[in-house]
Amino acid sequence: MARYLPDGSLDRTSGADGKVISDFGWRGAFALTLQPDGKLVAAGAQDIGNRPAFALGRYLPNGSLDPAFGVGGKVATDFGEAPPP
Repeated sequence: MARYLPDGSLDRTSGADGKVISDFGWRGAFALTLQPDGKLVAAGAQDIGNRPAFALGRYLPNGSLDPAFGVGGKVATDFGEAPPP
């Protein structure tokens, strides 16, 4: 993900020159929201075993994962068996 300032330039105080790459083992992140306190929450999907799961990661304004959120900044909710196609 990348964090931008209001003028469209990268926020170089976040991550490595404004960019953060995290490996969650996700299928992908599909949404990102900025909380009022400046923290970012990324939402995506991941597999737990062979089952689908909803996954979140929360980042501090400096781009590091928020250790106060879930386990090391990450949360996954297993929804059980996937429905048949």
